[in-house]
Order: sequence, then structure tokens, then C-alpha cells
Amino acid sequence: FKMTAWVANKGIVLYTSPDLIHWKRSETLMLPLVCGGGCETFWDDQFGVYRNFLKRDPNMEGLGCLPSGGRVAVGFETHEVFKTWPFNPVTPPVFTGWALPSVSCEGPISFPVTGLGEVYRTRAIKYLWAPDTYLAFIWRFDPIQVRRTELATSRDGENWTSLGHLGYYMGSDGSVGSQDILERKAQYGLVRRGNEIWQYTEDDTGPHGSGQRRCFRTRQRLDGFVSLDAGSETGRLRTLPFVFEGQHLELNLISNGEVRVALLDEGGGPIPGFTLTDCDPIQTDEVSHRVTWNGNSNLRNLEGSTVRLGIEMTQAKLFAFEFVDDAKSLLLIR
Repeated sequence: FKMTAWVANKGIVLYTSPDLIHWKRSETLMLPLVCGGGCETFWDDQFGVYRNFLKRDPNMEGLGCLPSGGRVAVGFETHEVFKTWPFNPVTPPVFTGWALPSVSCEGPISFPVTGLGEVYRTRAIKYLWAPDTYLAFIWRFDPIQVRRTELATSRDGENWTSLGHLGYYMGSDGSVGSQDILERKAQYGLVRRGNEIWQYTEDDTGPHGSGQRRCFRTRQRLDGFVSLDAGSETGRLRTLPFVFEGQHLELNLISNGEVRVALLDEGGGPIPGFTLTDCDPIQTDEVSHRVTWNGNSNLRNLEGSTVRLGIEMTQAKLFAFEFVDDAKSLLLIR
């Protein structure tokens, strides 16, 4: 087991443990830098590297490599976690009262300031239950010094897309005693229990740790972070072209109305036998509903072809779709 941490006046260091109880600190520094709290590292099996994001504090204005605006997260990566990580030395280094220089321009800005605020933590991970998927549960620090969680996604761990335009990922409803919760901040990691994802949060009734704080567990369906929603009017979706592997198409959805799916050719034309009319109407709440066309779900003859999906929905939420074999789930897009 491995854990990374910032140790005052020592820098960013690596700890290892055989049992999660007894830990030993490596004497080789990961990074000879000071960060603004938090040192979040994960193993990226897709690219065979370790990734780390450090908070850069807001007192770096005027450096040529950094935009103004406050706290951001700076990214680092390495293939060899037991050696000092590669970074770009800054001349002269920026000191902010510690024995070591603070993070400034030693790596690229992975998470910038957005309209929702500055970056306080990234909580970035490689998602274990879908290929090529990375998630970050960013603590955004707004102008009134309240921290809330924003969701961001990536396909490569380097280039991130904020979903802040959808609002905060976690609301701040609820209370501690008689006081309303003001901040809800996602803690690191996800736990899967069956078809549920559990996340733990730190909730606070005051800004920036000034109120009563409690830890809570939140629950949601597997892959249920965002959804494509349709109301009483029919919504229509056509995907980009992709090549799939697998024998069956499965949907993660809630359908109180009706959902139909068509397989289309690369140009968007219908594939006989797999049109919207052929699709058996879907009205269900399932994490893995197998789509059928006139009672048939077998797509083996189309495997390896370039196709699109055409989807029509009313009164429904679509969370995810994937192509699967009877034995195991397979990659959706390549």
C-alpha cells in the first residue's frame, strides 16, 4: 500500500505499508515543494503512471507562467514512484515562509479557477468500474469563502472537463443539530457496494471550517454521477460513430415513460432489424437493462462495425450504456 503526504519543512513524501496499519516513510522526497494542503496521488493503469495534484496557493500573482485569479491545482506524474518525481525547477523559487519553495510553476495547471471559484482540493481518481474514465470531485472556494464540490471528468487523466455548468455536484441540504449545512465536501475515494457507489463527505455549518463539522455517507446508483434527462416531450440523441466489442447492449436508466434505442450505420442510416420501431419499449429502473429488438439482443454480427446509437426517451433518465458479453463487460468506445 502507498500513501502520499505533505510533511512540513520536508516536502511531499511517500509512505508504504504491508497492512494499512504500520507505515514507513521513504527518505527520498517525491517533490521538494510545499503545497497548500492535500497531496492526492493515484495509480493510472491506463498509461502506467502515478498522478499527483498539488494545490497552489493564491499568493503567486505576477509569475509569468501563472494566470491571476487564485488557487489552482498543479499536476505531476511519474513512472517511478520511489524516485523524486520529474518537475520543472523555477528560478528563482517562490518561498512563502517555509524551508522549501512553494508550488508555483513546476508543473502544468490541471485544474484552473472557474466561475464556481478557486481550487481547494481535487479529489481526483481513476474510476474503477468503467474503462478510460477519470473523475475529480473538486472543492471550489467561492468569493464568500464557502467550499462546495464540483464534478469534473477526463478520458486521459490530464485534460479535464468541468461539469460546473450543471451546478454543484453535491448540494448542501440538511442540518447538523439545529444549524443548516453550508459546506459539503467530498472526501477522497469511492466505495462500491453491489450496484451502489458510496462517498463520504465532510459537512460544515460555517464557512471554511468555522462551524460544526460532521462526516456523512452518501449513496447513489453505480455510474450515476450525471444523467441525460427527458421530460414529457420526447428527447432524441444520436451518438458519434464508434466501434464496439460485445454481444449485447445494456443501459443504466430510470424510465417511467418509454425509451427506445436504434443501431445506426456510420452515416446515421438505419440498420435493418435494429431500428427504433424494432426496439422493444423500455420502462424500468435498472443498472444493466439489456436492450432487445423484436425479442433479440444478440449483436454479434455487428461487432467490430462502426455504428452510432439513436435514442428516443420520454420521462426517463439515462446514466450510462455499455456493450457486454455474457461473460464480462467490455469497452464501449475505442
